[in-house]
Amino acid sequence: MRWLTTLINKLFINKALDPFPTNWLTEFRIYQSSASDRQYGNNKQQIEITLSVKARESLTISDEEFASLRVVQRNSAGAFIPLGTEPSPGNWWISSVKNEFDYFATNASLDLRASPHNTAAPLGSFNQANPTLEKKMYAMTSASGGTTKQLWAQITKRTGEVYETNFEFVTDITLTAVAIPQYSAPDDYSLNRTLISGSETSGIFIYEWIIFPRGLALHSAAMSPAGMIQWQDKAPDETKASYVAFAGPKQANFQHNPAIVTGDYFFENERADTVTSPNSDKIVVLLQGSLFIPYHSESANTQNGPCTIEATDYQGNPHVFKIKFKAPTGLEGRTNLEISDAR
Repeated sequence: MRWLTTLINKLFINKALDPFPTNWLTEFRIYQSSASDRQYGNNKQQIEITLSVKARESLTISDEEFASLRVVQRNSAGAFIPLGTEPSPGNWWISSVKNEFDYFATNASLDLRASPHNTAAPLGSFNQANPTLEKKMYAMTSASGGTTKQLWAQITKRTGEVYETNFEFVTDITLTAVAIPQYSAPDDYSLNRTLISGSETSGIFIYEWIIFPRGLALHSAAMSPAGMIQWQDKAPDETKASYVAFAGPKQANFQHNPAIVTGDYFFENERADTVTSPNSDKIVVLLQGSLFIPYHSESANTQNGPCTIEATDYQGNPHVFKIKFKAPTGLEGRTNLEISDAR
């Protein structure tokens, strides 16, 4: 029997020490306190783990003893070792800090940022004289889909005893890595435009194109280069052009491509810099039409797109796609954008 083997080992190794954690503690456990025991293996998504411990009445847990409370795993020899605190390729690691990413989506909790914690787990004791002490930890992984990790809690008593939750207090958790999903443009993305001012008929207009993966919120995004330009015709006397700039989630101002030469009039009098559409978790792409941008051959031939967008959603998963003008010339070509896979 496993418990008997564990007891014999403890007695043999530490004859002078107390092998029974129940002589000190009335509670000692580890449990997963976020909604799911699954997480994407993307280095970012976390699973919240709670370690709880409570001393017997008239006994205490010192600050030093509580600081020793940690998450452990078993090595190939069966010994308990701490779970690392630095990223480990193909494995799990732990942090004491909750990051900005959502927990794994479950049917019971879809708005994960608004309600990130699973409150089904029993709450600690509120006896002020001898409370249940809790420590929150956050596991991340880069493991491949289907990989699992079993974890225990460990605490060290000031007199030298080291206890794990595999004897008397028997609790452990098993985490599962989920393969990073693959997204394809345009099918997996919403691409909608809003006319802010002007009209295509006049040739002077401002559109904001809203882009996001369907059903997901974006945490961050960048576009390279940060913009592009296309004249209606590639001709030395052409002045009708469409100018593109970029704003990522939570950005109030557009980022511009400094390599594009537009001339002073557009820069000083027309260029839109402030985002109109709310974009807390989306991408906003500016598409601005003008009649007063002098043709610039280098800009027309080297800064006409496509631009590559790299984004991360709130599940921590990556998105990469390209955005370009619909056609290389003509009014229709410069007033419509489309996205495609970056591959």
